[in-house]
Amino acid sequence: MSASEKPSFGKRATKSAKITPRETIPNPNDKREGGRTAAFKNTKVILRDHSVVECITRNVSEKGCLISAVGAENFPDEVRIRLSPLSEPLRAKVVWRDKGEAGLEFLK
Repeated sequence: MSASEKPSFGKRATKSAKITPRETIPNPNDKREGGRTAAFKNTKVILRDHSVVECITRNVSEKGCLISAVGAENFPDEVRIRLSPLSEPLRAKVVWRDKGEAGLEFLK
């Protein structure tokens, strides 16, 4: 068996595409202060009745974040969000809602 006929176990057959977070396109109508960082991470939203909703944080800044979650359009005006498993939940105001997405502003 020649070198070109040998099986290539453990070697990549094709070059895979690099997956990167979705980039945010600047919007001149955006009234937020500060920049946002694209993100794609699992987070948890805690509702007033202490139920927990699994969601995806799409972007985050010092002042807030954009999340995707089933039922996000039905979130109450105030929630708590746990951005990482080891962090304390942050209080947040829901500033807008749409099908499956919500914009949150962190409260002090």
